Amino acid sequence: MALDPPITLSGKVFKYWVMDRTAGTATVYLQDGQTISGPIEVSDLIASEVARTIFDWEKWTTINITKTGDVVFAQTYSPVERNPLRGRITVYLDQNHWSSLAAARTGSHRIRSESERAAALRVAELASDAGIVLPVSSATVRETGAMYGNRRYALGISIAQLAGGWQLRHPLAVARHEILIAVAGLMDAKQPPPRAGVTLEPYAWMDDPREVAATEPDSSELFILAMGCPTVILEMLTDPDPTPDPIATNWARKHTGLQRQLANIADKTARRRAAYAAALEDHSEAISLALAALGQPTASLDLPAADVPYFFAKMPMLGIFVELYVRRLTDSGWTWRENDLTDMFFLSSGAAYADYVVAERATGAQMKQVLAKLGRDDNVVVTLEDLVARLEEQGVRTATEREESR
Repeated sequence: MALDPPITLSGKVFKYWVMDRTAGTATVYLQDGQTISGPIEVSDLIASEVARTIFDWEKWTTINITKTGDVVFAQTYSPVERNPLRGRITVYLDQNHWSSLAAARTGSHRIRSESERAAALRVAELASDAGIVLPVSSATVRETGAMYGNRRYALGISIAQLAGGWQLRHPLAVARHEILIAVAGLMDAKQPPPRAGVTLEPYAWMDDPREVAATEPDSSELFILAMGCPTVILEMLTDPDPTPDPIATNWARKHTGLQRQLANIADKTARRRAAYAAALEDHSEAISLALAALGQPTASLDLPAADVPYFFAKMPMLGIFVELYVRRLTDSGWTWRENDLTDMFFLSSGAAYADYVVAERATGAQMKQVLAKLGRDDNVVVTLEDLVARLEEQGVRTATEREESR
């Protein structure tokens, strides 16, 4: 008996794939005009606001339509696309600025001024029309998960529509890779190439074991991951029920105690070295993993205390994060909050890998000082008005505006 030939995953064969959860059917539209339909199982265990998912093979875009008729277009990861940003500026937003964008788009009064509303609408316009990229992160998803009902949906749908499939790679994954590169340099070993911090890679926003690099570029597994990721993000952002927050409740208490211990060290230099040692200890597991990956004994990194700041300073994200960490740990007047870890990690990653980060005021002010100390360009702003001013200085425009000016 002859075997069926393998399916070729190509836009030359397929036009659209449509999954209709409401009808419980999947329909494949072929380029030759044929259609193939069949039933699909829809799990009652998954609370989803998504009614239909369409994959457009020609535009390589995932389109989701919600139960209320909202449409979300997401640029989809392709292993053969060398320049998916296509020249666009990337901007990472702290959660309060996402809220401002959503409020401005819906006409809500939950916005502090008309100037902020105008700036928010301009940022949304640029994101909607190929002017800038606004990546979503696991912090964005987690903080949106604290809301519920219509307010959560309004915020979540705005985030999904404006992010358009783009993600900030999870900072823990970023930290491991930065440490691997740094340790390889210390060992005079071949350094792995850097990885994009703002990416379309499926599930890069999660600290997830799935590695795109280890998946064959033409495999059906990679395609399913790429097509499904935008839908999963949308579902998590718009789930009407609040999501339990897994953040460690003892984190602030632990660092408050450590801060008090360091305050007893009278010598400023010794106090800072102790804080850097604490940062090194926090990343000891990632260092051990890096040594193992390089075929080195896990106890072979002999780093003098005086060299620890320079070890971290070379790393794009951890250089910023560790300086923030040490600054706060050695400041007896700083009050640790449970959300500090999230703010420091994600805003540091945004500053390292996006063109701009729009931070909350306290962390943003400290990050500016840290960037100056590290000798890096200041790409941190704390208001949407300041962001728009920076973008205007660079001449950033929408695709429509660029076309009209020709």
